[in-house]
This record gives sequence, structure tokens and C-alpha cells, in this order.
Amino acid sequence: MQDLEGRSVLVTGAGRGIGLAIARRLARDGAHVVIGDIDADSAEAAAGEIRSAGGSAAAFRCDVSDPSQSAAAVDFACVQFGRLDVQVNNAGVVRVQPFLQVRPADWDFVHDVNARGLFFAVQAAARRMLEQAPPGPGRPRGKIINVASIAGRSGRPMFAAYAASKAAAISVTQSAALAFERAASLEKAPATRVARLSSTAAVTCTRPMNEPCPPPTIPIRSFLPSPPLVAIVAGSPGSCAVRPQAGASRHHARAAGRERSTRSRPADGTRGRH
Repeated sequence: MQDLEGRSVLVTGAGRGIGLAIARRLARDGAHVVIGDIDADSAEAAAGEIRSAGGSAAAFRCDVSDPSQSAAAVDFACVQFGRLDVQVNNAGVVRVQPFLQVRPADWDFVHDVNARGLFFAVQAAARRMLEQAPPGPGRPRGKIINVASIAGRSGRPMFAAYAASKAAAISVTQSAALAFERAASLEKAPATRVARLSSTAAVTCTRPMNEPCPPPTIPIRSFLPSPPLVAIVAGSPGSCAVRPQAGASRHHARAAGRERSTRSRPADGTRGRH
């Protein structure tokens, strides 16, 4: 994939599972990848695996519930590889429990990562991308991909906080796309492009997240569309705040709305889900 050759990409939650599968594919296609993960050992292991396979990768410990760490991860990517071309906000958590058993602490745990954390990760990446020059004529200054979920489009009685957080992720993506589209029109220059993906749009993986996932079955480049400025290529046709650009096929739009569940190892009743 020529478009990814030499590009700098930051993937959060990339120490294992879907995030690692995305990072592997991006590296295989020539991108320089920063493995962001709250587990430093997992991040280092993932980066080492990619380097051993001939790819370019660096690890950075990052807790996306802390906005300052998301900003630090962006800075790290720019120091390591000179700029940030793509950010994949993949990190996510879930707590599975009946609706009436959700405590404020449970709600905050999920939303601090999936909603609040996502918002400030997008903000940190966009600020840097809007300051940098486009990588080429007619190219956007950067691309931000947010991993959402079909759960964000309807209620889920056993993980209501998660579903609400993914609805927030969809809304944040739409708001950001509109904001950056306006910035581009004012500057009359390529801006930052934002897209929302359901997890299996990038990789089909039904294994627990602490087990290896196969490579993505749909090329990552399918979700890095060419200009114009801002595009959302997920959800059913017509469901996005910003209309998909010409060339973002309806097949991709439908594919991004389908999801199979993926879970991580249990840890005090908490499981990762994307």
C-alpha cells in the first residue's frame, strides 16, 4: 500500500488484540507505528515483534484516560518519526453488569477511556496535525480514525455504560469532522480528516483480546480515503453527520456497521471491548 509507506501512525490500545492486529498491518504496509498501550510490557513486546518482522515501531506507555498522556503520545510520535500522519484511537474498556448494578465508579471507568479519553486524544492529534504541512499536494494534514461500536447505536442492558460511551464516540467523531471541515474551508487548505469505524471494519477477530488475532481481512487503506477534506466512512449510508465522499463505497459503510464482540482477559470483572 503505497499511501502508507513512510507514514507515521499512532495506535492506542495496540499492545494486544484488535489494536495489535491494526499495528501489524500498518507496519507491514510500510508505516512507522507507535504502539500506545497502558501496559508498558505489552507495548514493548508488540513493538519488538513488529521490528523483528522487519517493520518500524516504537512503544509508548499511555493511559488515554489522562489527556496529558494522550498529548505526550502525540509528541512522542512526532519526535520518533518527524510528524503524525494518522492516529487510530482504538483503546477501549467495558464492564459487563446488569443495568441496576452499575455504580458511578463503573460509569466513570468506562467513560474516562471510551468517551472523555477519546475526545482529548482526538483533540491532541488534531492540534498537531493542523500545525503541520500536508505530506503532498491535495493531501490532508492528518487522518484520525476512531474505533466505535454497533453498541453505540442502540442500548445494551448488560453493558449500558459501554454502549453510552460508544454513542459518545460516534458523536465526538461527527463533531470533530464538522469542526475540521470548517477550519479547512476558512483556510482553503487540506485539513485533518476524521473517520469512525466499527471494530470489524478494520479486523475480524472474535478471540479474547489477550490472544493473537489474525491480520485484518479488509485493507486498512480502505478506511484512509483520498481527498476531499473530511469524510466519515462508517455506519449505514446517510447516517453520518458528514456525507461520505465520492469513492467511499457503500460496501465499506455497511461493513463498518457490522461487529462481532471481542473481549480481553477478565480482571476484577473488567473486560476490554472495542
